Amino acid sequence: MSRLVAELPAPTGIEPVRVGRHRRSRQERLAYKILLPAVGIVFIITVIPFVVAVWQSITNDNGTLVGLHNYTKALGNPLFYDALRATGLYALIVLPSEIFLGLAFALLVHRLVKRPGLRATLYVLAVLPLVVPPVAVGVVARLIYAPNYGVLNYLLQGAGITHFPGNRSRRPRLTAPPGGRSSATSSCTTCAHSFS
Repeated sequence: MSRLVAELPAPTGIEPVRVGRHRRSRQERLAYKILLPAVGIVFIITVIPFVVAVWQSITNDNGTLVGLHNYTKALGNPLFYDALRATGLYALIVLPSEIFLGLAFALLVHRLVKRPGLRATLYVLAVLPLVVPPVAVGVVARLIYAPNYGVLNYLLQGAGITHFPGNRSRRPRLTAPPGGRSSATSSCTTCAHSFS
């Protein structure tokens, strides 16, 4: 027999005892009990928004089923391809640079900083932007990506990667207008009606 194939023991006539679902060890049952809430939360956090997004993509604003009409409408819109190109460019530049810079920072701290307390502080400070509340990240992202006054859109438009036909001199409104509607409400309404 070949060396690569393991030799099976000679049959003894006795069937091996199969360990069923109820015959797990105490440690295995504890591990499943510990993992179940975390896996359940991850499942809920990922699956429910995915199902809602798919349902919203095949229905109209009033909830009537339209099938793939929304997809054909999006594929016919030139802004879709601009967004796709900007997203691809962003992923092509940002992801490798984040991985490289993060690895370089970790190796630098690991090799140069000998005191464990200072090393832990530097690691916490490096991870802190990952755990900043999403609201603060959303506000900063809105300031960066805003079509009229966002820094990143200004740079991308200057490089000729994206275009925005709006007025660049407009600044964000920080107070409610006399009519009572805030600029965020009116801009959301404008965005909602732009594709309808």
